[in-house]
Amino acid sequence: MKRMSVLLTFAMALGGLAYAEDPVVEQIFKTLDTDKSGQLSKTEFESRPDVYKGTEFEDYGCFEMADANRDNLLSLEEMEAYDEPIPCE
Repeated sequence: MKRMSVLLTFAMALGGLAYAEDPVVEQIFKTLDTDKSGQLSKTEFESRPDVYKGTEFEDYGCFEMADANRDNLLSLEEMEAYDEPIPCE
């Protein structure tokens, strides 16, 4: 778990990630990004669980664990990397 976070943080520090965009994740992200900032606050992420009900994100735990660079925001890249259940510690 921590290894994924470290690798994601390292890749982001090098100027981004090469990742295959998932259109479902991108649509969920755009729907949750109500202020259209290109990043999700914890409030935005938690405000509409109905948006990700029935998807891989429904049973995932913790915004803080998905926030790999610890800036209190989720980027699309961080959300795409959020590919396994991450429980709160």
